Amino acid sequence: MNEQPKSTNYNVDISGEVSGQSAIGEGINQIKGDIMSDQSRNINISGGNINASGGAFSLGDITGTINNTINELPVSPHPDQPGIKELLAKLTEAIAQDKDLLEKDKAKALKQVQALAEAGQNPKDENKKDIADTAITMLKGIVAGLPSIAASAKAVTELLPLIIPIFGL
Repeated sequence: MNEQPKSTNYNVDISGEVSGQSAIGEGINQIKGDIMSDQSRNINISGGNINASGGAFSLGDITGTINNTINELPVSPHPDQPGIKELLAKLTEAIAQDKDLLEKDKAKALKQVQALAEAGQNPKDENKKDIADTAITMLKGIVAGLPSIAASAKAVTELLPLIIPIFGL
């Protein structure tokens, strides 16, 4: 039996709209239900492979994604003390604005802040604690070689001791 190759195309625009087509031989079928998208640019596709090209993310994209995740976190229950939301927002800003941190290291550090923000949605969960612990270790390592006056080094030194107890670490 000579089987026709199957190809699948997905198109995503900036607003997060997703459409898809699956072509088998000469027939084209619309795909519905397997593609989900939200405004934070997260796209989940089940049952297929994705090939991406020319899709480099800028620090602005990474920072925007982190800010979306941080905005989902609850505000501090104590008005006189910052909570996880406020602490991670400060950390994100310090890393993004740091002139002493190389762009690739900024991206690595921001990914760790993203991991902390995602873990912060359920900080008592043991898996989330492990993720947070790893992210904290990575952040410390990323800024270890920077001068102590560097914005990100200063933020990590000042903010991580306030973030760590939130996860019970």
